[in-house]
Amino acid sequence: MRYILTVFILASFFISGCSSSQNKPSPLDKYWGNQEKSFAYKKFTAPKKWAAGQYTVIGVLDKGKKDSVMRTTIVRKEETGWVYEIITINKKGKTSGMQMLIEGFGEAAANKSKYEITLKWIKILGEDGSVQLVEGDMLGFFNSFYRSQFYKSQVDQYAASEQAYEQTGPVTVPAGTFKGTTAIKTQKMSIFMHPEVPVNGMVKATDEKGKTVFELLDFGSNGKATIQ
Repeated sequence: MRYILTVFILASFFISGCSSSQNKPSPLDKYWGNQEKSFAYKKFTAPKKWAAGQYTVIGVLDKGKKDSVMRTTIVRKEETGWVYEIITINKKGKTSGMQMLIEGFGEAAANKSKYEITLKWIKILGEDGSVQLVEGDMLGFFNSFYRSQFYKSQVDQYAASEQAYEQTGPVTVPAGTFKGTTAIKTQKMSIFMHPEVPVNGMVKATDEKGKTVFELLDFGSNGKATIQ
């Protein structure tokens, strides 16, 4: 996958009845509303510059069923970097996530070098509500992993050449109808983007077989951190 900051919800509406084949209500249903918003086509060349409060909510569908929801928030700018938070709600309704201080993101995008990204600390939110702080020598593994995965998800999109994008038609997701989008297609994923969407610009993404679908549920500029 070429974007990590996207975690997922799956679409299925509750159908009441007695048949054992009918779907049961999901803890994720409340995130899966439809907004009557419409966005005109605008050419996409790169995601918006990060600003405190930007957030997206992404729903993940696995074979047409709600799997998870991920809320990504740009919490604040610090002198040395950005505080970035990802919160995931799974299909059982359990919440977990992490918040991290990322240094060198802008430099990595400009120089196309993942090694300029450094995590200074991480707060990990457990399903029981506990928060664990990871810092110092304990960050070695996380830095190695996120330099690779985070770089692929975010820096690739910031640094991609304009020729990598192609104009595509309208896309409708729970967050609204985007009357025109821009796509990046890889061997494994098709990713549809719009410049109105913050964080990474993603409106929708599908794998090559259509088994897994990532859809934008909501976005805005007044997001608040979950982890304190």
